Amino acid sequence: MKIKYIGLKPQSTAFKAETGITWLPGAAHDVKDVVAGKMLKHPDVFALAEVQGGLADAKPVRTAIEAAPVESDKPQAPSDEVAADKTTAPTLETLDRDALHALAKTMGVKVHHNAGAETVRTAIEAAQK
Repeated sequence: MKIKYIGLKPQSTAFKAETGITWLPGAAHDVKDVVAGKMLKHPDVFALAEVQGGLADAKPVRTAIEAAPVESDKPQAPSDEVAADKTTAPTLETLDRDALHALAKTMGVKVHHNAGAETVRTAIEAAQK
């Protein structure tokens, strides 16, 4: 998956252990899908890059919910509940702890960095009311 660095720092060594890359502004590199999923949980620093006409253009910043890891990329048969609509977004109940923390951060909801999924989920729900 092609990822682009959109952060404000002159360079970033985030995820260097996994990618071996020191990121420079506007730089786009191919990274493993597993690492890309983790990187996209930081939408203010990394974005998906599209290659069109030889130029890498960053897609709009994705929300933490959209950046949440997907169980499987294989197409699945639609259920009775979701017959034709295959674009069902994840819900708070389906997000894991890391995705919930990323969502809370983007919403400005303050939670302890070691808080469990249920605690973060409760804080997000309270902030939405």
